[in-house]
Amino acid sequence: ALVYSTYLGGGCNELGHGIAVDRSGYAYVAGETGGDPVFNQTCAAAAATFPTVNALQSAFGGVLDGFIAVLSPAGNELVYSTYLGGSGRDRINGIAIDSAGSIYVAGETRSANFPALNAIESCRGGVSTDNHPTNNDPFVAKLSPGRALVYSTCFALSGSAHGIAADDSGHAYVTGESGSRLPGCVIPPSGGLRDAFVVK
Repeated sequence: ALVYSTYLGGGCNELGHGIAVDRSGYAYVAGETGGDPVFNQTCAAAAATFPTVNALQSAFGGVLDGFIAVLSPAGNELVYSTYLGGSGRDRINGIAIDSAGSIYVAGETRSANFPALNAIESCRGGVSTDNHPTNNDPFVAKLSPGRALVYSTCFALSGSAHGIAADDSGHAYVTGESGSRLPGCVIPPSGGLRDAFVVK
């Protein structure tokens, strides 16, 4: 039986890329909202109509922003919803939750002003240092059970983070793609255009 079905969006383009569910049946959804200049789409004003509730970031940041939303078990209430992004192109591709209720997200950014906290590496804002064509910085962020930002960091390499998992000790495990060398890499890059990466 269909338990619930709903739209989630504002006046522009919204894409849901990741979902996780806790033991109580709350759905955690992540994706992107805004316009994409690659397709000649500009709708910043419309993107600012994406519904936010108790938001960490209530204002639309730029061209594309990531979003995080939490739906009630019945699907009829938006419990939490926030933007996450800077003034450039940002998207969230993966989301995970741990047993304490913390939220972990992973994605990509081209914003030099991406909201960073306790960062391992800063965001370059799409500036390539390795001649790779994508110029995206993979990022990982964690929100506490109270939805405060615990940390948010980029990895200074060209690529994107696609999947994320979390254990009960609070470690985040991230996978994605990259065209540049990771610090401390145990397996040398293949020498091809892109390699998959795994980060803990």
